[in-house]
Amino acid sequence: MGTGGRSKVNAELLYQFTAMQRYLQTAGNGEVLADIAKCIRAQFKVPLVQGCLSYAFQASSVDEIHGTTSDNVPKIKAEAWAFCSAVLPSLNEADPASAVLLRNTVTINSDARPDWAVVKAAFSTANLNKMGIKCEDIGILGSGGYNFDAFAVTLPYTNDELKICSDDTALISSNPYADISKCATLKMPRCGNDIVCSSSSSLFSKSSFTLIGGALISLFSFYSCR
Repeated sequence: MGTGGRSKVNAELLYQFTAMQRYLQTAGNGEVLADIAKCIRAQFKVPLVQGCLSYAFQASSVDEIHGTTSDNVPKIKAEAWAFCSAVLPSLNEADPASAVLLRNTVTINSDARPDWAVVKAAFSTANLNKMGIKCEDIGILGSGGYNFDAFAVTLPYTNDELKICSDDTALISSNPYADISKCATLKMPRCGNDIVCSSSSSLFSKSSFTLIGGALISLFSFYSCR
């Protein structure tokens, strides 16, 4: 991913939070802060979707190469549910019908294995875009670099499905809360001109810590209570 083996999502989040900290120190940055919030919310969805796809596929597989023996299927199903249930509200905003189907197939209230066809259909390119994220940010389970060794024998996708996705920018920007395209357009504020670029005492002397903390609490409270 061009990050030296580090999580691309983590690298992006650290950059965006740093920029947010700087923009919060001066007035008149409401618009750019709203864009950063949309970027952050979108980034949070990426590992949830990836985890849902990964564990749902493992739990659906009957071959032991994926570690799904009869003894550990309940564990893997629980892991699938942990990721899938966390992203269900966002999927429901994009496609309520798909959210219902996903919830029913990954439920831990049944001994049945998840239906992989239902899971991957739920995260179609259109649905991902409606959630404010790009299919290229999710990647393809089993492709080079993303659990490739674990899926080298039995791939989760058919040859027809292994193609470059085509994101719809209009769908992505239509999400009022999350828009991963905002991440690429952010310009980091430079130090100086009353912008402190460290966590030294000078930052706290401006009472920016209280402002930043309150803003972040508001950001996540707003998102979690929708």
